Amino acid sequence: MSNVLYWWNSVLLPPTVLPLALVCSILGTVILSIYLRWQGVMTLMISAVVLFIGAYLGNVLTANVDIPLDQFYVRPIFVSIVGMSVAALVLLLIFLKNQNE
Repeated sequence: MSNVLYWWNSVLLPPTVLPLALVCSILGTVILSIYLRWQGVMTLMISAVVLFIGAYLGNVLTANVDIPLDQFYVRPIFVSIVGMSVAALVLLLIFLKNQNE
C-alpha cells in the first residue's frame, strides 16, 4: 500500500491537465448525451463524472510515459480523449444493458 501512495504522490502533472480534462469531459458529456438522451438528467451528471475520472486517470496513469507531444496542451487532450473513450464504452455498455432489461 505504501508503494501505491508513494507513486501517487510522485506523479507530477502540468497545471493545464485539470482544466483540459474538465473541458474535455464536458464536451464528451454533450456528445454522449446524444446516445443516452432517454435516460434523463441524472445520466448527464453520471456521464460527466465518469468521463472526468477517465480523462484525469488517463493522464495520471500515463504521466511517466514518454509520448512525443506537447506536454502542456496536446498530450493532456490526447490522453484525456483516450481515457474518456474507455470510460464512455464502459458507461454505454452499462446503460444499454440496463435499458434492455
